[in-house]
Amino acid sequence: EHFVRVQHCLARRPGRSGESVRSIMSHPQALMQCEEWLRTSHPDANQINTTDTATAAKEVAASPDPGLAAICSKRAAEIYGLDIVKTGIQDRDDNTTRFHVLSRGRGPAPVGPAITTLVFQISHRPGALIAALTPLSAHNVNVLKLETYMASGQRTAPTFYIDIALNRYSDEGEKVLSSLSKSTTFLKTVGCYGVSPLRGTVPGFLGL
Repeated sequence: EHFVRVQHCLARRPGRSGESVRSIMSHPQALMQCEEWLRTSHPDANQINTTDTATAAKEVAASPDPGLAAICSKRAAEIYGLDIVKTGIQDRDDNTTRFHVLSRGRGPAPVGPAITTLVFQISHRPGALIAALTPLSAHNVNVLKLETYMASGQRTAPTFYIDIALNRYSDEGEKVLSSLSKSTTFLKTVGCYGVSPLRGTVPGFLGL
């Protein structure tokens, strides 16, 4: 896992500083993260959703509209030749996003503190989730994140995404996964990876 501090910028095509900003493009999450700044700085600007902030920068760079701006990263603005009008416009200075670095095959087993990410399903009955998580408590494994994950086409089976403080490649990890496989109707390991040094120091991300 890798944590990146998010710093949003308002960017425009060069030479547009004298024009008023009438529309602002960005990913819905970025627009939400700059909500207070937008309310006070550009309350009348039309907000346009894009698939991501880099796409917003690209579309602003290609548009002849002089009143169009993008909320994007400094790097995206540089790539698409935009001028940065204002930086650090996010409402929270500690705005941080978590990323996972993916591999096509199994990488080396992590050394030191690790997290295992799993997807599992349980029966649709009272107490099934508690029963499924009992092996974690029995092995003193901490849950860092637990979300309902309704897989398409399998909506009759409760499905969950979970991060646990466990190295699945350890002897203890094998025991825990073996126990979990018996208490769930489906269990898939998404990955096992070393812990970011920022975990526990960034708001919203629990330490081990």
